[in-house]
Amino acid sequence: LEFRRVLFRSDETGQGQGGVVFQGLFPYKAVMGRASTVPFLRRRLAGMVAAEDLVPASHRLKVFLSFFDRLPLAFLFSADDKAVAEVVNEAIDVDFGGAPRVFYRVDEKGTGAQVFVMISQERYGEDVRLGAEERLKRAFGADEVRFRMLVGKTDTVVLDYLLFGKQKLATPEVDALADQVSALVSPWLETMRELLRGQDVPEGEVDRLCLLYGESLPESYRLRVEGADLVDDFKAIGELAKTGRPQLRVRCDARDQAAGFIRLICFGAHDTALTDILPVLDFFGLRVQGESTWPIQDSEGGKAYYETYTIAADKDNGPHLLDHQCPFLEALEAVLDGRMNSAPLNRLLLPARLDWHQLQMMRAYLGYARQLGTAFPANLVQTVLLNQPALARTIVELFNARFEPKLDGAAAPVAHDAPARVAKVAAVRETLQTQLRGVQDAVEDKRSEEHTSELQSHLNLV
Repeated sequence: LEFRRVLFRSDETGQGQGGVVFQGLFPYKAVMGRASTVPFLRRRLAGMVAAEDLVPASHRLKVFLSFFDRLPLAFLFSADDKAVAEVVNEAIDVDFGGAPRVFYRVDEKGTGAQVFVMISQERYGEDVRLGAEERLKRAFGADEVRFRMLVGKTDTVVLDYLLFGKQKLATPEVDALADQVSALVSPWLETMRELLRGQDVPEGEVDRLCLLYGESLPESYRLRVEGADLVDDFKAIGELAKTGRPQLRVRCDARDQAAGFIRLICFGAHDTALTDILPVLDFFGLRVQGESTWPIQDSEGGKAYYETYTIAADKDNGPHLLDHQCPFLEALEAVLDGRMNSAPLNRLLLPARLDWHQLQMMRAYLGYARQLGTAFPANLVQTVLLNQPALARTIVELFNARFEPKLDGAAAPVAHDAPARVAKVAAVRETLQTQLRGVQDAVEDKRSEEHTSELQSHLNLV
């Protein structure tokens, strides 16, 4: 090990007068031996012990010495007393039951860094070593990583990583690095507590939720859940227990976006058969590519089913579902509890931006026209509407213009012959006529003009 030390000279006034450089090599024995046996380092250790005010023969002094002796001599010779004491004290805190700690320093060129990761020995494993290495390499932007484990007569191991980069390394926040290591080694309950605390959940409620659900959540869920979703899921389970109604959610995090998926989540009291739910989702125009179900049984015996449906986020329905998820979830709930039919017309809801009441209104007019004996086939009207969602949206706007009591959010009901309502109806009808003129190309029939005329009379029912 090469060693270099510089002593600077100064005169009585403190002005520099040159210096002396000592340079040489440490023998193998000095490099591989215990640090406290090296005279130079032993003197530094004595100074740190005095500065820390450690009691002779105390347990903390013994632990301090144990961690000091296991640190690499290259680090001890090059780091100042403050840095050495910081690493040792961080390791002691972990040994006394604290969370994982991280310490690092970057060399003068900025292309190399030494990182110490301190964790409890009982939580250490090869997966932890590799996981920490991967996260450090990514956080620093390093090209190469070297590793060794520093062990001793304590319950804490010190992982020594040397990172090298072709360019200058990044300098990430130490606390953020420690949090990433904690996520690797902490038991789920500790992670769960931190997630809930991060969402400002009161401590008493944190204890209750951990006791109630801590051991019941599946491993795949634990690995990806975020704090906000965890709190929302517990609310859903609570609402399910209170009302008995399924609780529905739409999720699409960064991992989903990368895979091209949207997740539809259902908390229910029963395991839903795929043969029951897939036709319902298909009638909304959604293509399900995968499904998983986990039973969640709390510590008090309550049981719920956590069902996830992986939906293709294609260009047609992906954006519609994310932008229109609240009306969609309300419509799906209406189908599941029998307030709305599961039928092909439901495909209009997402592209036309309708809610389920508006969809029911469209369905009622189609049924009314059928009762009147219109010559225009009902299935063809439906096909045109499905191919022209903007037309369906305009029909709803016409209905609202004619019959909504408080037009455009007016403070009081607006009379049917009021100028504002008459003008609104005329404007919407004009838009509707423009759209109808384009329908002829959408109807694949030799008598497209007759069909358009029939469709006009059909829509005039509104």
